[in-house]
Amino acid sequence: MMPHSEQSQVHQKLQQLSVSPQLPLPLNQPQCPHMRKESQVQDLLLVCQGGMWRKWRKRWKRVQMTVRVQKHRRQRVRAKKLKGIQRRMD
Repeated sequence: MMPHSEQSQVHQKLQQLSVSPQLPLPLNQPQCPHMRKESQVQDLLLVCQGGMWRKWRKRWKRVQMTVRVQKHRRQRVRAKKLKGIQRRMD
């Protein structure tokens, strides 16, 4: 089991992604709200183990990488342009 704070973080992340755990709810669902919450946490953990979390993290990393690369590319292009302007000046 994860520590509780991590669980809640995962929960928030999944809510942002609007990933509803596509797991059949047990028919003998306990009516006590606390128990129901526990079962939801279990579903969540199953979803996380199902690779949703890993996939999401991979995708996030990929996006970050492309952003970084594009930023550098823009800097290079600007430097080139400035060099060209300076060459024309003198």
